[in-house]
Amino acid sequence: MQSKPQLSVIMVVKNCAEYLSQAIDSVIEQTMQDFEFIVIDDASSDSTLSMLQSAAQRDDRIKLVAHTSKGLTAGLNVALRAASAEYIARMDGDDVCLPARFEKQLYYLQSHPECVAIGSEVMLIDSYGRSIAPRTHPASHDVIRQRLVVGDGAAMTHPAIMMRAASVHQVGGYDERFETAQDLDLFIKLGEVGQLHNLAETLLLWRQHRASVNHTKYHTWRRLKALAVAETIRRIGADEYAAVMFAEQEVPTLAQSDLQIADRAFYSGHIRTAAIYLIRSLRVPGLRRGALARSVRWVPHFLVSKLRRPTIA
Repeated sequence: MQSKPQLSVIMVVKNCAEYLSQAIDSVIEQTMQDFEFIVIDDASSDSTLSMLQSAAQRDDRIKLVAHTSKGLTAGLNVALRAASAEYIARMDGDDVCLPARFEKQLYYLQSHPECVAIGSEVMLIDSYGRSIAPRTHPASHDVIRQRLVVGDGAAMTHPAIMMRAASVHQVGGYDERFETAQDLDLFIKLGEVGQLHNLAETLLLWRQHRASVNHTKYHTWRRLKALAVAETIRRIGADEYAAVMFAEQEVPTLAQSDLQIADRAFYSGHIRTAAIYLIRSLRVPGLRRGALARSVRWVPHFLVSKLRRPTIA
């Protein structure tokens, strides 16, 4: 009898032919190889389905389970029901996994049994694969959950997530009332049964283009985020909701540093104050590199400020 894989990778695609080969290759070429790759085609009208069929013939880990036209959320639940592994990783057909993504996320979950979902930093890329900017995420459970329960879906990035299958099934999988924001709703529920975390390392390239769900379904976000928040309050009660909102957070060291004060003063136009705190930052080993970089950029402003300072007779 064939043993179960360690990981089930689930992906629902619709008309992704332009980016699909790169997405599939980035999964197949992972350093961690013990997985099944469950893919649902959501009634694509381009060559997506034929590309998936060809890929499944080349690699028997790829399982093309169904051809549905019921949308992303229903397709994700089809994939969840087909998944056989203890851990589930999300992926989208227009994104790119960096090679060690599965290895590093799986190691974290296995080393932290209290964690039910692990994300990572992601780099936003354009339709041509050019880097745009990193998308920063909180690391601690309390901060992630606090942001989620007010409807901030940016606390975790859906296609960069790995989850415990048992926890996903415990909370009922994806709620099919959510055409979008289904990830927000799921992450809120997962945060009620275990810990959430984001790795500080970039493990996914998240593609931004006009055909993506982020662009085509944005008009549903407000309504469905509001529904997710309302359902959370109904489910856990107002007292617990307030406790989450005002959870004690880890001390934000950088936010209180001399370098952060220098930044705020400089960009508020208080150049002399910025100079004072920048000099202090130069004396702190952990802040010195950032302070030196700012010194190079800010020197002209400091000189102008000094020239303009009125002389007292």
